[in-house]
Amino acid sequence: MNRLIEIIFPMYANYVANGKVRKRIDNLIKRQNLPDEDTIESVVDEVDIEVYKEMYHDTFKIKDKLEDKAKTNVVGVTIAITLIMGASGVINTIYSKFPIPTIKWIAFGFLSTAVIYMIAAGLLAIRVLIRDNKMFFVNLESFATDDQSLSQEYNDCIELNKHQNTMRNNTVFTSYECIRNSLVCLILILILVSVPIISPTSNEAQERNIGKVSNEEYQFLYSAKAVDFIKSSDIQDVVEETIIRDIYRDIDKIKSASEIGIADVPNKIFIKYSYNDNKINVLLIETISNSINP
Repeated sequence: MNRLIEIIFPMYANYVANGKVRKRIDNLIKRQNLPDEDTIESVVDEVDIEVYKEMYHDTFKIKDKLEDKAKTNVVGVTIAITLIMGASGVINTIYSKFPIPTIKWIAFGFLSTAVIYMIAAGLLAIRVLIRDNKMFFVNLESFATDDQSLSQEYNDCIELNKHQNTMRNNTVFTSYECIRNSLVCLILILILVSVPIISPTSNEAQERNIGKVSNEEYQFLYSAKAVDFIKSSDIQDVVEETIIRDIYRDIDKIKSASEIGIADVPNKIFIKYSYNDNKINVLLIETISNSINP
């Protein structure tokens, strides 16, 4: 169960792990400040000071490598912004394919989670470069002391820097875990988008489109009166389908006429329009009762 929590919430696991390391660092710093000569370990006398110097410089090399990885992971913020910008198109595709509220909420959850994970990955990487950008250095005064004290200073800084690098490594690793989880969510979204399923709504739309030309082929222009009627009745789709159906029935006659009037009896509207080179100018829309009155 704990492992599952760490997978789903890697940021929390990182917080706990780094908290333990910070306590070790604080304890080491407190121990250094104690005026007790017995804190100098006997092993310090047995190791050449050049070995400490090399290990000391190695901690800085490791720090640079971890920060380079962190800089790479900052791209997670850019990816998150890209996901946010393209979210509407992906969600609309899933909504049209799966007209089921549960599936819609699942898709929304996956996409939101993917964005959150990517943002978290970027913020963790930025924290390595800003908040955790700390190292411990040998005090200049220590170079004026004996080799034993200098070796002890090197040893303390090496241990502190190792703990600091451990925190960096934990944070960079957590950043990669967030990217991994985000990719899993994106793969699940991709499956929902690409699954070859046609929704019942799409089937109904296809049946309605049989025997008529798609209105994407035409450009509709409306007069002021037509616009007012559409605003009050909300029948723009009905008007366009009626006109396209009329054009489809006798395109040659439509092309030769200057104005065409048609009555849509089921919807009780009268439409007057003109047609020229795939441009349809809707001149008038009235209810049938108004159109037949003198």
